Amino acid sequence: MPIQTEVYVDDDVLDEWGNLLGRLPALAKGAIHRQTRSLKRRIIAELTDEPGSPSYPYVWSLDPGANARARRYYFGVILKGKSTPGGRYRRTGKLLEAWDVKADYSRDFEHVEITMENAAAGAEYVQGRFQIYGHIRTGWPNADEIAIKYSEIATDEFIEMWFTLADPFGGVAP
Repeated sequence: MPIQTEVYVDDDVLDEWGNLLGRLPALAKGAIHRQTRSLKRRIIAELTDEPGSPSYPYVWSLDPGANARARRYYFGVILKGKSTPGGRYRRTGKLLEAWDVKADYSRDFEHVEITMENAAAGAEYVQGRFQIYGHIRTGWPNADEIAIKYSEIATDEFIEMWFTLADPFGGVAP
């Protein structure tokens, strides 16, 4: 005669699984928003980290000819008619105030994009793709380098967040 028996799983644990699965999308959405806000704050802090005064004589380019042209342009066009002590540029703070960091999400959170923008005049030469040697030497942070750095940081943090949501106890019983 064949033997037949049954294993019963307590309904309470199955109900809890259902509750967890029902809450998981909201938990994930909240976690993504919190992580993204944290990333945005750190990115802004790095972008707006103002360096000290430049060293003089100021060097626009390592190419002597290009440096001479840039120097003539600066003093002949930029400072023409302006009274500045010793031709020294005085920072207005507008460059740092102009940074805007935004986050965009796809509807299902399969895509998160953090955009760093600065529309201040000359931003591309101070912190952008065309950053001149003198600004590098002064210590101005480069936006492209910060973007690459935070792409890696964000990826690592989102992976860690996924593991935390998927297994909050990391395989250790509570």
